[in-house]
Amino acid sequence: MNVLRRVVCIIIAFAVAFAATSVNSDAAKLKFRTYKNNRYNYKVKVPTSLTSQSSYSNDDGVILKTADGRVRATVYASYKVNKKSAKAIVNTAKKSKKAKVLKATKSEGLYYYKSGGSIVETGVVVIKNGLIQFQMCFPSSMKGNYMKAAKTMLSSMKKNKKLVAQ
Repeated sequence: MNVLRRVVCIIIAFAVAFAATSVNSDAAKLKFRTYKNNRYNYKVKVPTSLTSQSSYSNDDGVILKTADGRVRATVYASYKVNKKSAKAIVNTAKKSKKAKVLKATKSEGLYYYKSGGSIVETGVVVIKNGLIQFQMCFPSSMKGNYMKAAKTMLSSMKKNKKLVAQ
């Protein structure tokens, strides 16, 4: 009986180690491409696993999904909007959705909340004459990959200095 317990423990240890390696290698494989919006001339890096499904009818942004539909994202801009700070936007979300705040400054915000078995993560950057925002919904099991992706997306959004209406 004691030998059986040891064998089971060894099998479990290998399974856990393999699962951790698999998750880490998936995160290392995450690659990005640049989405460029032609209406407002802004750019955002998005994971290559997300492909364009459709644009907003007014061309403010794009709707993205993975091939299996498990991950969905929207990226969009608002031109000449009320100059509410990113921190105020995040604080509003925190009160209404019990969001966990990852970043909240005057010019940028990043937060997420859980909805069923999914995580909804939002990033916003306030720039000279508007704001750029994304929202991404993904299964909790993919949290590591897509939380890292959100940070890359937010970082790329900060490089836009202003929106240029075309």
